[in-house]
Amino acid sequence: MEISQIESNLKRNLEFHLKNSLPFHSISEVYHYAVFPPGKLFRPKLVWALALDIDAKLALNLNSPLSHLACAIEFHHAYTLIHDDLPCMDNDDFRRGKPSTHKAYGEVNALLVGDGLINLSYELLFKLPESLLPKIGCVFSKLVGPKGLILGQILDLQLKENFTFNELIQIQKLKTSRLIQASLICSYFLAESRPNFAKFFQLYRLGHHLGLLFQLFDDLSEFCDPSISEHEKDINAFAFYPKKAFEQLYKSAAQIRNTLGDSRYPHLLQVLQQYFTQMNSLFTKNKAFLDESKLGDTTQVLFPMMGTFDGFE
Repeated sequence: MEISQIESNLKRNLEFHLKNSLPFHSISEVYHYAVFPPGKLFRPKLVWALALDIDAKLALNLNSPLSHLACAIEFHHAYTLIHDDLPCMDNDDFRRGKPSTHKAYGEVNALLVGDGLINLSYELLFKLPESLLPKIGCVFSKLVGPKGLILGQILDLQLKENFTFNELIQIQKLKTSRLIQASLICSYFLAESRPNFAKFFQLYRLGHHLGLLFQLFDDLSEFCDPSISEHEKDINAFAFYPKKAFEQLYKSAAQIRNTLGDSRYPHLLQVLQQYFTQMNSLFTKNKAFLDESKLGDTTQVLFPMMGTFDGFE
């Protein structure tokens, strides 16, 4: 199945599940504003791709377990973006090319809609087959909870001046990698009838490096954007540790290739190839700026590295 068709299905499913769970109240408009358009849909596409690589018979129709899991992941992701944008956190005025939710509808509405999306993500998880709930519920809650994603948000806000690169990477592991790990591991438990620890750990490590690579690419794209918030500037890896940031990109890229460099994951590779193509296009567009920036000669390694992903088969 083509990625474009999967994206269309995912958007339709998001619309369906959101509409079915919203009250007959004007606040529903805020929910829709916060979720749509849904960006890259990177995490729910990971859910779909890995599940299909394990069991090609799984369906992505509206009320399938795969649809419930993929949409739960995306609704949870949407909540994190709403809360991250709030003035008490990152204080971002824009998100995905339009005013952030609190700028459009006020802080109270944004806060409560974010809370609603948290609960909606768990509502969809509870629609999964009863036999899967203990494993998926435990893993999901652990990765996005007090020791996972939320801890990353706390460490992000508590970061002091003169922070180290390792402190920054720890935040990225928690804020970004944990939800990507949840996407992969929960999808694995959904699709695999006989899960084993070795595969679980392999996917855990894959999600770890995908998250770091995703966040570092995001930092680099924001480095090219003069409109980013002061908080984002203050914690951008490429503004303070460009050499180490590129080294981590290489390390994570190598780990991803080692895991996916065969034919076992064709759908997962398709999703990643699309993402790398998008990033390569963005960085190529901004190459002149990057070459002239204080990143210096380190930018020369970016484009050859991006090219290595063309070799995925």
